[in-house]
Amino acid sequence: QSRCRSRLARCSRRGCDRRRSSRWTNATTIMVTKIVIVALGLLFCVNGTFGLSCRPCHKVDCGPPPSCSYDVIKSICGCCYTCAKGPGDKCGGPWGASGECTQGLTCQLDHTHPGNDFNKDGICVGNVPQGIVFPGTYRRLRGIRPRRAVAAAP
Repeated sequence: QSRCRSRLARCSRRGCDRRRSSRWTNATTIMVTKIVIVALGLLFCVNGTFGLSCRPCHKVDCGPPPSCSYDVIKSICGCCYTCAKGPGDKCGGPWGASGECTQGLTCQLDHTHPGNDFNKDGICVGNVPQGIVFPGTYRRLRGIRPRRAVAAAP
C-alpha cells in the first residue's frame, strides 16, 4: 500500500493523470503499428528464396553414368553425371535444377512474367543473334544460323 501511495503522490506532484502513466502511449502504439505494417508489406513483396543443400560427394550414390542423346554433364552439386538438355527442352530454374542446355544451345528465359531471372525456367534454343529473339518465337528461329561473310568477287 505504501508503494501505491508514493506512486500516486509522485504523480500528483508532477500534475500527471493516471492515463499518461500507462506503459504504452499513443505515440508508441502508432509507431509499433507502423513497424508491423511495413514488415508485413516487405514479407509479401519479397520473392521466395531457394537454398541449395548438397551432400558431400563421397556420400552420394550416383549409379551408372547415363546414356544421353546430347552431352553428359555434371549435376547441380557436381557429384553425379546427368544428361544435357536438347532443343525445346526445359532448362534453368533455381540453381539450374531444370537442367543445362547442350553445347551450341542457350537457355532462353521467359521474360513475359516479372520476377527474378535466377528462379525462372527457360527453353533450350539455338544460338541466334541478340535482339532477334522475342518471347514465343524460339520455335521459328531455332534453325537460324548467323551468315558467313562472303568475299567480294574480283
